Amino acid sequence: MSFVLGGGSNPAFGCDPGPPPPRTPRPGAFPPGAVPNPAAVPRVIPSMPAPALAYGFAQQPAAPAASPYYYAQAPAPAAPAAAPAWGSAMAATPSLFPQPYQYMSGLGGSGRTPQPYPVINPNMPAANMMNSTGGVGCEPGYNYFFPPEHTKIHVFKCGATPPWHQPPNARLPFHACHVPVSTTVQELMYGFGATNPSKKKNKLFEVVQGGNGRWYRGLAFRGDDKELLQKTCKDLGWDKSRSGLPGQKPVVYLYVTKD
Repeated sequence: MSFVLGGGSNPAFGCDPGPPPPRTPRPGAFPPGAVPNPAAVPRVIPSMPAPALAYGFAQQPAAPAASPYYYAQAPAPAAPAAAPAWGSAMAATPSLFPQPYQYMSGLGGSGRTPQPYPVINPNMPAANMMNSTGGVGCEPGYNYFFPPEHTKIHVFKCGATPPWHQPPNARLPFHACHVPVSTTVQELMYGFGATNPSKKKNKLFEVVQGGNGRWYRGLAFRGDDKELLQKTCKDLGWDKSRSGLPGQKPVVYLYVTKD
């Protein structure tokens, strides 16, 4: 590995101003402060002039003309790490940052200015998770615990005309999702955008392939049917077997409306 190429970089902080990793001791090298034995150090005659200053290290003193050996030398002290940008998340060592990292959101009177809102599709609220800081997704330092079993669901987004009223072989847009099998019909309705305050207008339909490019209506649910809304995907047979893979059951097709 060459140490003349410069330091590293990352997308969060740009160029790394610190030194590269310590050099790997070569055969015959001596620890800092030791007197080298010329007979034990391999004689190296460079084919081209060495750079005037290696990145991150003090310049090597010129060896005598009669003895062009490379003498062991302790690396220069590492430059102090630059302070992180205000409000930026980074992995910090306790020696450099004794205070625990605090997440800075635009809420609660913190010093960070509000950031732009995430792109949210109102037709699918379940695509994002709102956390306690007012942001979207997991809070800093948290991971998401995924349920052990999911089913695959495709939700047609074909406007006011349901799939079973579409012409044969029509190209219909859809959302494709992995959904936990413990999700209830009521949660599916809300998560896929059926949020009309008039509950009876919120409807969810199962759509079944009929062959020759046609679709047929299957199970139907309405937002004011309290008993059926508590059914889970697994209760309805929408489980992990609905994978759509060769030799297995097709994915679940749904059509959701709130008008």
